[in-house]
Amino acid sequence: MHPRLRFSLLALWTLAPLTLASLAHAADDPVAVALYEEGTAAMDEGDFATACPKLEEVVRRVPDGVGAKLTLAECYQGAGRLASAWNAYRTAEAAAAKAGQTERRQKAAAGARALAGKVARIAVVVPEALRGVEGLQVLRDGVSVDAEQWGVEVPVDGGRHVFAVEATGRRRLTKAIDVRDGEAARFAVELGEPLATQGLAPPAEEPSRSLVLPGLALGAAVVGFGVAGVSTGLLLDRKATIADECDEAKRCSPSGIDAVDQVPTFDAMGTAGFAVGAVGAAGLLTWLLWPSETDEGAVLSPAVAPGFAGLYAERAF
Repeated sequence: MHPRLRFSLLALWTLAPLTLASLAHAADDPVAVALYEEGTAAMDEGDFATACPKLEEVVRRVPDGVGAKLTLAECYQGAGRLASAWNAYRTAEAAAAKAGQTERRQKAAAGARALAGKVARIAVVVPEALRGVEGLQVLRDGVSVDAEQWGVEVPVDGGRHVFAVEATGRRRLTKAIDVRDGEAARFAVELGEPLATQGLAPPAEEPSRSLVLPGLALGAAVVGFGVAGVSTGLLLDRKATIADECDEAKRCSPSGIDAVDQVPTFDAMGTAGFAVGAVGAAGLLTWLLWPSETDEGAVLSPAVAPGFAGLYAERAF
């Protein structure tokens, strides 16, 4: 049989008459009685993880139950939570003394004395320079450590404990400390970085590039290619008229003569429009590809569509 289990069974056997007598006063709370029975049964099986929460609830429901407090202390001790057991013994001792229960007081005092030198302890050390910091709060495992406890070695269960330090205008600082039973540790309080350095201050504006030049280039490309397209259409129309209104000897009707006269004009307009559009497109593409101080320019991707093939420039603004 496990040593802790033998110890717990012996303690329960010794305390059973006293505890049952205490629970008799809580007969009006059948839930507390049922929880106590389930908790002690779990302790008999060595299942302290199940037993202790049930006994905690019994103590909460029956605050005057000295026997339940003693049993809870035994459960904590069996689970290896020595500081919790030490505190529970001391609580049971005070409750027994108040109730005039000498035997229980002696048992609780003996249990506390046996653990006094075995529990782990942690002291929260707050430098004098930080004691007046606005909003300073120290938490251990999510529970606030009052200023009265600063610098005092407080009993804690062995294992890992997580500390957090909070202060007005400061980032929350967390730190974990491992302490073993019978040892003492110190947590020196420090402040986190100012919130302004954590990206909470308004970010500096990034330099932006003017859109005037790309706007002009885009306009030139649209107008130029537009004029080239219209002129090309008119040119083709006039050439069709010439083909219909003129013979092989280049004798033309009045409509054909007008068409012949207009061909050079539309041809020149188409050429000029295409040139302007090409310059505008080249300028826009150059602006897209030219990297700014904050990016790497545009990305060229091949694009294929019905009647078109070329490069597609993509850029994030």
